[in-house]
Amino acid sequence: MQRILRYGRADGTLSDSPQRLVLTLTDAIVGGEGEGPLANTPVPSSFVAGGMNPAAVEWVQARLMGFDPARIALTREAFGAFPYPLAGFPASDIQVRQDGRDVPVETLCPLDGRAFLPPSGWRGHCELHTAAAR
Repeated sequence: MQRILRYGRADGTLSDSPQRLVLTLTDAIVGGEGEGPLANTPVPSSFVAGGMNPAAVEWVQARLMGFDPARIALTREAFGAFPYPLAGFPASDIQVRQDGRDVPVETLCPLDGRAFLPPSGWRGHCELHTAAAR
């Protein structure tokens, strides 16, 4: 869907170059953890994120939730070299502003120090810091 949004033309075909900029806003004032999206547990997380690249916004959201975006294939591969790329830059080039200051993306962690609990099938596979690493 993101490729269609970015590269789609009015005639239904895809252009070789982006046709528009896409502003992505995500509301995580109350997020969901665990067995989502249908049986999640609400988490008051109190953040909103936005940016000019959906892949970068997803990367930042994963970090803020306590997940390692490089360990989540869908997030990681959004930065791959594919036709109709979602990001024309590596994840290491994501620029973050938090509370009015620049913050290195690799230092982002859950805002209150509490990571979201992933779905049971993902536990041990997507966290920034697994129990084995502690």
